[in-house]
Amino acid sequence: MVERRDDVTYVSLKGGGMTVCTECHASKEFLRSHFPYASGMCMRCHTPHASAYPRLLRVRVNEVCLQCHLQRQGKVLYPDVPVIALTMNNSMGHPYERHPVSGVIDPLTGNEMSCVSCHLAHGGTMLHHLKMGAEVPEDALNQNTETKDMCHTCHLRLWGLEGATSKKKKPKSR
Repeated sequence: MVERRDDVTYVSLKGGGMTVCTECHASKEFLRSHFPYASGMCMRCHTPHASAYPRLLRVRVNEVCLQCHLQRQGKVLYPDVPVIALTMNNSMGHPYERHPVSGVIDPLTGNEMSCVSCHLAHGGTMLHHLKMGAEVPEDALNQNTETKDMCHTCHLRLWGLEGATSKKKKPKSR
């Protein structure tokens, strides 16, 4: 509903939370849903009208994620939320101490490395919403585990060894 008072326009939304979003955007069911998405808290990460950031995010993707998932000294914001510890102005340290999480180019997408380089924002099939199989761009390695597959896809490209794997042997010619 739109109402004008004293040369000011007020807009009232019919419904709230995800109800407004799902009028245009179909919601998905995930085996493992990210809590804000599953709870209809779209506005926690997104702004509905305009944004300087992709996908109408409120701030840069890592800033959105780290609002809940960054370990802060002596302070637990949400006891059931997994947290990570980062170093170097929050640009390194997950999943390993020297692994970049920002400030470098993601070799698979060409965009800046961010949380969504490895994780799905709304949910997925794997624990911690890791990207798997077809969710990893140009995934063709099919290693032993999906997580290993995701890591190898990225790291082999970094090393200039796209498609190379020590597990597969060439067939012997007769």
